[in-house]
Amino acid sequence: MDEWSEGEFEVCSDAGKRLVRGLISGPFGIHLDERSEPPGWVVAVIETGETLVGELPFESVEMAKAFVAEAASLADMSDLDPEFLAELAELADELEEIDDEQTAGELLADLMQGLPYIGDDAFRAFLDRHGCPIGLDVIRMRFLGAAVSPGRKADVYLLVEDLFDLEMPALQGPELVAFLQTFMGLFQEVEEASRQAPFALPPIGPVDSLEGLRAALEGRADSLLFGFLEGIWGEDDALPLSEGQAALLTAIEEAARDYQDLRLASAEGGAAGAAEVTADPLGRVAEIDRVVETKIAALFEALRSESAADRPLLKRAMALVDDLDLAEALPREAIRACVARGEEMLPIFLGILGDDRNRRYAALQREKLLFLVIHILGEIGDRRAFSPVMAFLAGDPERVEAALGDAITETLAGVLISLFDGDKACLYRLMNDPSADCFVRSAAFDAWTYLVAAGRIGREEAERYLSSGLEALQPREADFVWAAWLEAIARLGFVGLTDKVREAFKRGLISPGDISFRDFERILEAALQADDSLAFLEEEEGLAPFSDTVGTLSDWYGFSEEYLRRKREAQQPLPPPLPIEPVHTVTNPYRKVGRNDPCPCGSGKKFKKCCLR
Repeated sequence: MDEWSEGEFEVCSDAGKRLVRGLISGPFGIHLDERSEPPGWVVAVIETGETLVGELPFESVEMAKAFVAEAASLADMSDLDPEFLAELAELADELEEIDDEQTAGELLADLMQGLPYIGDDAFRAFLDRHGCPIGLDVIRMRFLGAAVSPGRKADVYLLVEDLFDLEMPALQGPELVAFLQTFMGLFQEVEEASRQAPFALPPIGPVDSLEGLRAALEGRADSLLFGFLEGIWGEDDALPLSEGQAALLTAIEEAARDYQDLRLASAEGGAAGAAEVTADPLGRVAEIDRVVETKIAALFEALRSESAADRPLLKRAMALVDDLDLAEALPREAIRACVARGEEMLPIFLGILGDDRNRRYAALQREKLLFLVIHILGEIGDRRAFSPVMAFLAGDPERVEAALGDAITETLAGVLISLFDGDKACLYRLMNDPSADCFVRSAAFDAWTYLVAAGRIGREEAERYLSSGLEALQPREADFVWAAWLEAIARLGFVGLTDKVREAFKRGLISPGDISFRDFERILEAALQADDSLAFLEEEEGLAPFSDTVGTLSDWYGFSEEYLRRKREAQQPLPPPLPIEPVHTVTNPYRKVGRNDPCPCGSGKKFKKCCLR
């Protein structure tokens, strides 16, 4: 590679191939790239146009020539591996400033020969000797993630630099080579393990105390969160992943949090919690291990077999959760991204729904996050979310009200319709639960009504249930749930239950302020005259599966510019008080208007659908 001549050749870039002029020797070309930052000398393979530059181009043409000479001696020119040469280029960049008798090329040659892995005990001693702040198990898993990551080349030098938080030991020449070779030995072993089946986590070791169990659980979580997943993602916030690959990464992250939850249960559960965890000290850990091993093995297989063509560039799932949580206005793009990546986001969203005690998901605006998550789940329509959403709704009424607010009467029924998984018993439990919020129960009645009209719940069953409600439904006093019961009878056209509705009014179970008997008759007549009961519910009664989070919530006052402006103004220091004006009595013009009465404004809509909002 001593013969160099001037000439033209093509190189690849983000904008496509372009013709450059530089120096040519055999299959290699060197050209000065003034577009890079900083400008420098770039090596390319003439046949393919692939550039072999590392993090930075070479500072001098002499360094580029030295690299080409070393690459030619190390690589089989009949089967040139651009990734191998790119790794050499990156290492050459890092070693440029070494002042030693050996040239950078010789150091590269020595390093790439590698050494066998020195073994766990020796490697732990090696880490202690050099003051590495990260343990072997985390390093092993980080190397594993980097070895299989679709978004980064596994540059061992940069990986090691990250381990030392960019403060590597001050080594030079042969000492630096030996230092890196030790890590290279582990990396090569880990990379080989990624090709083996089945994948297995390293043994957790003997655990003879509760403190030891907690330490083991913390180590397991760290090896996944700060090891494997950090190795996969590196400095990137986005990777070219298929939906299935992204979902597997999210599932692995969720499993890591299961270790953390188990550790927290052992620490905060008192004697009872500790006894529960230590009854089978490693049984639950082994269960989580099996999930992790299965997911990682599936990810390896997916990365090997799935084509990289036309993959979307997917961000970290938790970064999208942050976008939902931190946005002041309606986070439209984050919502659309979550909907598009429903399979990946589902386990995180279900975890947020069930996160009552451990608070594994840090959120500044927890109620707002829950509000958005429930609506996004409704738009996604994944039936696996039905049971967790129902469990949330059956929980603390104050928490449900804080999270959903007006959505309880406006959109919740549509969400439940969208998510319904066929579990009628779950729906009936909420409809019949007197401890649940009456408006949440009403939304469940609305969803149930639609499901009956859609044929997913039998009409005979529905009529029997509504007929028995006069004696069975709780509470046995005026409550809005009775208005929901009445509306279900009317909307489904059960004219034979009219006398039971009269009896409910007679017993004082239905407040005329909620709905009148005339309202009942009007809805019943419209339902009987409708040619299509489902179309009647959708077009006349506003009951339909929820399908558009951004479109629906964009019209809500709480996300409007006016609301946000007033909110910001309210956070400003208050001005000095004005002189006290005479007090005038103000009356509420809607005080006696029922939620289901025609709105007094004359819009033709129900009051609850118009000015009550």
